[in-house]
Amino acid sequence: MQQKIWKVLNEDNSKPILDKILQNRGISELEKESYLNPDFKKHQHSPFLMQNMEKAVKRIVEAIQSKQHILIFGDYDADGVTATTLLFDFFKEAGAETSYLLPHRMIDGYGITPEGVRKAQDKGANLIITVDNGISAFDAVVEANSLGIDVIITDHHKQNGDLPPAFAVINPNQKTCKYPFKGISGVGVAYKLAQAVGSEIWFPEKLEKFLRWNLDLVAMGTVADISPMVDENRVFVHFGLKVISQSKREGVRALLKITGEISENVDTATIGFKLGPRLNAAGRLEAADRALELLLTKSPQEALKIANELNEINSKRQTFTTKGLAAAELKVNLEDKMLIVCSEDWHPGVIGLIAGKLTEKYSKPSLVLTYKKEEKKYAGSGRSIESFDITNAFSQFEKLLISYGGHKQAAGLSVSRENLKEFRVKLLEFANETITLEELQPVVFIDTFIEPKDAILETFDKLKEIGPFGEGNSFPIFGMRDLLVINVRNVGLESQHIKISLRKDNRYFDCIGFGLGGNFENLRYGSFVDIAFHLDENRWNGKNNLQLRLVDIKIKE
Repeated sequence: MQQKIWKVLNEDNSKPILDKILQNRGISELEKESYLNPDFKKHQHSPFLMQNMEKAVKRIVEAIQSKQHILIFGDYDADGVTATTLLFDFFKEAGAETSYLLPHRMIDGYGITPEGVRKAQDKGANLIITVDNGISAFDAVVEANSLGIDVIITDHHKQNGDLPPAFAVINPNQKTCKYPFKGISGVGVAYKLAQAVGSEIWFPEKLEKFLRWNLDLVAMGTVADISPMVDENRVFVHFGLKVISQSKREGVRALLKITGEISENVDTATIGFKLGPRLNAAGRLEAADRALELLLTKSPQEALKIANELNEINSKRQTFTTKGLAAAELKVNLEDKMLIVCSEDWHPGVIGLIAGKLTEKYSKPSLVLTYKKEEKKYAGSGRSIESFDITNAFSQFEKLLISYGGHKQAAGLSVSRENLKEFRVKLLEFANETITLEELQPVVFIDTFIEPKDAILETFDKLKEIGPFGEGNSFPIFGMRDLLVINVRNVGLESQHIKISLRKDNRYFDCIGFGLGGNFENLRYGSFVDIAFHLDENRWNGKNNLQLRLVDIKIKE
């Protein structure tokens, strides 16, 4: 197991713990009050700051008033599904003629395509609005234009080439957009569109009610898409978690029920590890429509039925991922600075998860490819480290690719069998030349070191004020030195985790270390260790006890 470097962000012991963490997050004393108490209205940006928003709103209002058919073309992941649900509900409430289409990952591939446009025409679409896709859909928009169908693209992915010739493109990440926050998710952009259109057709009270009660969708899509938990996203998720805890959506209630979550304990981890994976599972292995139907249904019985289906699909997804990861680990070359592995038979729906786990384990960018026999091409999914822009890396060799797109640390591509070898060689050369050994060294950023007297449930509760936590605002990591090992054991099906009891200053700490099972052989009663950890709460039999969730452990000589 690769040794991790510990970097302490704040060693000023004159300040309270909360202030040190806020300072680490770049929050000044002047910003502290507004940061800890987000305001729903004051801390959002005007949707009309997005380029082309006014033009899009005018076209949509015209479509609503003249009873033109508006078709929402979504995506198969949680971000796309929640965005589709939000706009579908919005247009229904606005009295519009509306329907939706979601692509099938294995049959249709990603995003809107010329064939998808023809399906929209068959449904009678006069106006297509994409959500969470479309920024690269040049051919699809040309097809729509030839059929007399207007297209409004709403997306948040990076613009790589020329923009499609759509009626309007709304995307804060198109090169000429001046919108002040670039980290918004696909469902966030859809929400801003609803906010803008709603301001033209509804009284303010009705619009605010819609916007507030649909923040459950925005929170789920934003967290599941690993969007940065800063700026506007922080407002969406802060209030969205409150909506989830009292959601009027039968589907959300059903998901909470089958995952055993108590509504008042809902946080970003609930979305990231419970709700999000189940919404994503349908689109990964089967059709995303079931996840969408779950969010739209008004029937408690139907919601519970679909939630259980998604739970089963998610279990299947976990099995595929585990088997795929085991096979991928046999193929990786750890001498390379980027891990690239191919297979003829990995399920396309889990290659991104396999890539994520490889990057997490080895602290290297990774690309996992599988062959799609029906399309005679390889589909690839990449994940990256902080310093390496994987979408930019793909762009260096775009002439060898059929398509590509994504974000700095997560991207997808498709490549022909004929070009795979050359692309693989050139990408690996590029990674080996541009990534330094220092960038591959895994680092644990410790917010501050604390003493046993500070490791208490009261501190854990106080930390919640800094949330919601996620990408860009991670849950605080603390350090503690010189703890005595009292007991240690392996847990997990393959002994990949450890449970350990530690003592310092007559305080005993129960600790869990997920993925740290490799340390077991070197840990013995009487050893002394330094630990990096999250404060956590273990709920059992109606009691709440403090638990330390280990991030890393160093055995003292």
